[in-house]
Amino acid sequence: MVRYILRGITLPLQLDLRTGRNTLGRAPTNDFGIPDASVSSFHCEIEVSESGVLVRDLQSTNGTFIDDRPVTEEVLPQGQILQLGTVTFCLELERIEIHVPQPVNPTAAAPQAVVREDGQLACTRNTALVATHRCTQCTLPFHQSSLRGVRISGGSKRALLFCPECDGACEAMPGMVEGKKKSFFSSLSQTIPLGWLKK
Repeated sequence: MVRYILRGITLPLQLDLRTGRNTLGRAPTNDFGIPDASVSSFHCEIEVSESGVLVRDLQSTNGTFIDDRPVTEEVLPQGQILQLGTVTFCLELERIEIHVPQPVNPTAAAPQAVVREDGQLACTRNTALVATHRCTQCTLPFHQSSLRGVRISGGSKRALLFCPECDGACEAMPGMVEGKKKSFFSSLSQTIPLGWLKK
């Protein structure tokens, strides 16, 4: 990005020209007012574009000059002197570099789902735990203890569960009973046939 500046030589002025049309003169309605009697009310206009700086005299009384040459319309190169009446300026060019920070590879840092040795999905936050819930937004699996819970008002014992990674809502995975633990006898009934108790 390029910035054009007219720096005053005979007056302590700095005119930061903007892209497009800039008017210079003694009248306060100009884009840049120049408080000097030798400068006309509407002395000249300066057009700033990608191709450079074009100076156009507005039929001023004391004339517009580039390096002591009277001009009606002419390109003003960098470092040359622009004179309006008895007031002189030097055109300076300043290059502004805009640095846009490049993001670190987001896919490298993103957490991934892990499958345990027993074939079950592991919790993203603690791989020693089996995942009981999945985020509906980022789809990562979590154990219920890793989730952020918010209680619903009105006496309900249920809590809304949210993902610790993206704050998305989490749902219980199929086959997982949300918020309930199996009793000791319920666990035994799955592994030991209870028919022997009747004998």
